[in-house]
Amino acid sequence: MRAGIHSVIEGTRRGWTDEYRFLRADGAYAYILDRGYVLRDAHGRAVRMTGAMIDMTERKAAEEHQRLLTGELQHRIKNTLAMVQAIASQTFRRAPDVDAARGGLPAPDFGRPGARYPDAVELERGTHPRRGGGRAGGAS
Repeated sequence: MRAGIHSVIEGTRRGWTDEYRFLRADGAYAYILDRGYVLRDAHGRAVRMTGAMIDMTERKAAEEHQRLLTGELQHRIKNTLAMVQAIASQTFRRAPDVDAARGGLPAPDFGRPGARYPDAVELERGTHPRRGGGRAGGAS
């Protein structure tokens, strides 16, 4: 930290930014963002410094918490999609055709009348237009 400030004072740069942990009087660490600027005279000599130290501890804790929640959400989504894939796969193994497979899937509950699993059967069977189109068995 000191080396960074002194290199700015002794050099020609106008400012510095540094982030570090700071040991508080109570023994806890704080994450600090330190920013400063050097004002120079006509000869380039440092004549004044101004700056601010910002306590980033709460922000760092919130970012870590968000990373943890994002990881948990990704894990749960991955597990949910694996379950959907397993259900679809088992349904297709037992079904003689696409219509029978569609009937073997549990009823969707999207909170609206007439809701269905949009394109799920077609995507799994490879008959959806985004996956080559056509009907089961490869016919177009």
